[in-house]
Amino acid sequence: MLEDQRPLIPLALWAVNLSERAGQPDLLMMDQAGLGNSLTAAGLRRLARSQVRAAVAAAGRSSDPVAISWTYIVASLHWLAVGDWAAVDAGLPRALEAGTGGCTGSWTRSSCSPASAGT
Repeated sequence: MLEDQRPLIPLALWAVNLSERAGQPDLLMMDQAGLGNSLTAAGLRRLARSQVRAAVAAAGRSSDPVAISWTYIVASLHWLAVGDWAAVDAGLPRALEAGTGGCTGSWTRSSCSPASAGT
């Protein structure tokens, strides 16, 4: 199934359409990144690039850390597939920063450690 992404493109387009019609920008950017990955795997890289760019632009306006991390990680898969190493180098740290709430320090004994999350 994963070797041929073309059957998934209509489903990905439908997801983008539904999230856009529902007025959910965070869901839309995640769906656009997913559509971009399906298009990349199907060999439609120029079309994929526009979806991934739109998703990353929306991530810059979002405040949801889960949606931001998801979008940058999925966009990074596209960038890896097309060999855009500069975009990978810029995007993955943003995903990490959003996912950790800005804490990039030690996870052993800091205010960012999972043990202190409940206190």
